[in-house]
Amino acid sequence: MVLSETTRAYFIEGLIQVPISLILNLIVIYGNALHLRKLAPSSFLIYWICVCDATINAISLYIMVQQYSAGSLGIEATLCQTLAFFTTLCGCSSIGLCAGLTFFRYLIVVREWNLSSKFVHCYVLTVFFLPSALLSIPFILHSENVTYGLSISNTMCAIQWQDTQLESKIVAWCCIILLSIPLSFIGFAYASIYWKTNKSVEEMKVSGVMRVVSTASRSEYETRGPPELERTTKNETTCLLLLQSIALVSVFVIGWGPYMGNVLYQAITHNQLPPVWDYITEMIVVVMHAVNPILALVFDVEMRKHVTHIFLSS
Repeated sequence: MVLSETTRAYFIEGLIQVPISLILNLIVIYGNALHLRKLAPSSFLIYWICVCDATINAISLYIMVQQYSAGSLGIEATLCQTLAFFTTLCGCSSIGLCAGLTFFRYLIVVREWNLSSKFVHCYVLTVFFLPSALLSIPFILHSENVTYGLSISNTMCAIQWQDTQLESKIVAWCCIILLSIPLSFIGFAYASIYWKTNKSVEEMKVSGVMRVVSTASRSEYETRGPPELERTTKNETTCLLLLQSIALVSVFVIGWGPYMGNVLYQAITHNQLPPVWDYITEMIVVVMHAVNPILALVFDVEMRKHVTHIFLSS
């Protein structure tokens, strides 16, 4: 099928936005690749979020470039099914990793756990393994030709959410349920974190950890000793990491929200949205992919230091 003017406009705009998002994620990946073992748990999750986002961007870029250069719509079926598998895998894993930021903050702030590297690595492996097993079902049942294909806007390969065949419906709804579980936990977790943090702040005010001392020459902050100073520093670090998690999770909810609404509409009604709306929801996700590495570099001192060092030394 020959490209229409509307589809051509989609591709041109996408070929501008997607490379920018891809480059930003690759900067974070390249700058921190040699420091994975040293990264804090939240930073480790953010690194793999950037890997997932970069993979989705690279696949989407390839699909648009191939169709635009050929001047016609369509991707070879087997290739599109494979690309749809990895696109959906990275999308599901990215959301699971983002939920992990909230989960880790909850365990550290509310439960006061010290997360081991083994626990963090097991969580990441689980986040990738569960969607992989689920998304492999169509290939095992030989139904991949109806489960996976080009999206309505032809800018990416993904699950055919509107398909009515049993195999497709099982995979689609299992993905939706799998994503709903961590997302539903976010509200509860942040409510618990807020209550715990607010209680700690009130305790600090009552105990007078820091007080202002006025003198004739200057005003200065005076602490009651090293234990209180250490506690204050720890609370400041916790608050900074909490802000980072809230910012990233908020961007994820805003970015994935419209697309998930699109998915639910197709899965429930078995109807397709107009291509323009499908394209808009996909581009909102692309914008989110570009914002994530920026937030990581703004809030995460450790990751920013690694990236800065790489580019300054070169």
